[in-house]
Amino acid sequence: LKCQWLFPCATPDDTRSGRLVMWWWLLPVAVLVYRRFRKPAANEVSDPARNVFMSNLTVVVASIVYVIPLELVIGFPVSNLMFTMVLASTLMGSGSSILANYGAPQLPGGWRKDFKLKLQVLAQWLAMVADKSPDFAYVFLCGVFLPAAPNLLVVVIIFRRAVLSCNAYAAKNLPGNRIYARIKPMYDKHVKPREAQWKQMCNVLEIVLGFQLIVGILLPTRQILTTVLYWHFLKLRLSMQRSYPDAVAAWKTVEAKAGPIPRLIPAFIMDRIKGWMNPPR
Repeated sequence: LKCQWLFPCATPDDTRSGRLVMWWWLLPVAVLVYRRFRKPAANEVSDPARNVFMSNLTVVVASIVYVIPLELVIGFPVSNLMFTMVLASTLMGSGSSILANYGAPQLPGGWRKDFKLKLQVLAQWLAMVADKSPDFAYVFLCGVFLPAAPNLLVVVIIFRRAVLSCNAYAAKNLPGNRIYARIKPMYDKHVKPREAQWKQMCNVLEIVLGFQLIVGILLPTRQILTTVLYWHFLKLRLSMQRSYPDAVAAWKTVEAKAGPIPRLIPAFIMDRIKGWMNPPR
């Protein structure tokens, strides 16, 4: 594709399977819009927590399938499809959680009137959600990588959050479920004691992913727009009150592991980068 260097799609070739994977993410978005605006039945009770759980469970299953090289067996880009499913399901779950906890922005008047006022109200709502909701950062992350090439680090980062969320919901609402009863002992033995360590590792991987994208600019598969937007995501992590301590700790870990490499960058450039990434609070 002519725009492959700037907007890489899931597959580089313009095949039927490539087009299918490229546009598959529109299906869950359509489902989310339908569930949001359809008129519920008289006896229907909405359960936002269950909707988020199902979205995260889809993320867990799709992440596991993503790392299995099924392309070698069936010849279809399954990993590309699973990557898109991970992002779309996370987007649906996080979006549902935000709407359930904070509601939709109340835009005054009709769609064609007071456009500037609507933008101000929307900006205030986004600022409030970004500061209070842990889901907003993942909506941003999924929006960055939906049109981008698949990346294992993105899947790992999202997979950790989905696993913890599924376990928290199942422990509270599905304690007698047979499948969860078989999984819970393994979770308590192998995952729960390492939750803090796993969280710290994924925070570091977020930064590693940013530098991976920068290095990738030198390659033919460069993703310029994705790189720029993702570094705004890293900046957002430092500006959010919830994620600021973890983000600072991750940057210190990366700086300690990098050793003398940061010293090769001129001091005035480093000062400008640090000033942009972490403005005065």
